[in-house]
Amino acid sequence: MQNYRVDFSTIVDTFEQMDQTSSRLALTEFLVHLLKKTPIDIIDKVIYLIQGKLYPDYEGIELGLAEKMALRSLANSIGIDIATLVEVYRKTGDIGDSAQELMKKKNQTTLFGEKMTVERVYSTFDKIARTAGPGSQEMKMRLVSSLLNDATAVF
Repeated sequence: MQNYRVDFSTIVDTFEQMDQTSSRLALTEFLVHLLKKTPIDIIDKVIYLIQGKLYPDYEGIELGLAEKMALRSLANSIGIDIATLVEVYRKTGDIGDSAQELMKKKNQTTLFGEKMTVERVYSTFDKIARTAGPGSQEMKMRLVSSLLNDATAVF
């Protein structure tokens, strides 16, 4: 087990590069480069995150986060009303692009932030997926907000 944490921006940067090309060969190369520099102890997490999953399909564990809940968490984290977020979301058609645009204008900042690592993102997503029962919606929103509050926009 390695003692250092892998910055989540590594995955973000790879996705940004992939978004700029349609070449299958280039897309494959970006993923190969990412996987080559990923420590073996978290390669499974990185592979699942790339696929938009947390676990293999046969385990039946999904994130279980509705789009509306993600939008409310994002609006809360940025410090804007949901109507403004929905307006931007309709223009961009993508919640990630909406978040990126609005994070540039973020009103609220946290005094102390936790580093955004692959391990932290994966662990938080895992907690969201396993949260159930009374109060689970509010807990999931708090967990999403904890990530969003420490996130920075990619410029």
